[in-house]
Amino acid sequence: MVMVLFLLFVKNNKWSLTFKLSQSTYNLRVLYFIKSQLGIGSIYVEKRNSLASFRIRDRFALESVIFPIFDKYSLLLLNNLIILSLKKLMLFYLILLKQFRKRYINF
Repeated sequence: MVMVLFLLFVKNNKWSLTFKLSQSTYNLRVLYFIKSQLGIGSIYVEKRNSLASFRIRDRFALESVIFPIFDKYSLLLLNNLIILSLKKLMLFYLILLKQFRKRYINF
């Protein structure tokens, strides 16, 4: 069984978006192949339940690598709407971040 997740974490008024692809440790080589093909991400192996996960946390990597994959190979309607919402949320965050940097860091 394959699990594909987008996780949104909010902590101390900061948020992060994570893409996670999980497999049984029996198929660990598949995750390493995906990592080598994309050239980004990390692999985490959970010992207690024989589960391995490929994760990407870098928002720029998500924007430039992962979202275009989902644009090219669209999913079922509901999943596609979720992906589009996450992309809009990420773009909104980047716009706010640029405005904050202009206003408070660059004076």
